[in-house]
Amino acid sequence: MQVCVETYTDHRGNEVPCRLHLDVRTVDFAEVIDRWHGEDHCYFKVKSRAGDLYILRFDEDSAEWGLTMFKSAQPHAVPREFMTNKRPASARTM
Repeated sequence: MQVCVETYTDHRGNEVPCRLHLDVRTVDFAEVIDRWHGEDHCYFKVKSRAGDLYILRFDEDSAEWGLTMFKSAQPHAVPREFMTNKRPASARTM
């Protein structure tokens, strides 16, 4: 998966992520929640306008970005058969 991050320069001269491109999908960020430095990487915890959370890693030596973590704001759909006490036939053991 191709990760491309657009940034802007804040008032301190630091690069701050504002938009993420994942292949053909574009994600606009609403806010940078946290930022911290590792040994040779800089990490950003950002929230998208949709409420999703991302942790991005910036390799300062190679100037490359990576996606470390993603958490959706939307609850994952649960199949209807798992909402009852009955187990689906495909989950039954013989």
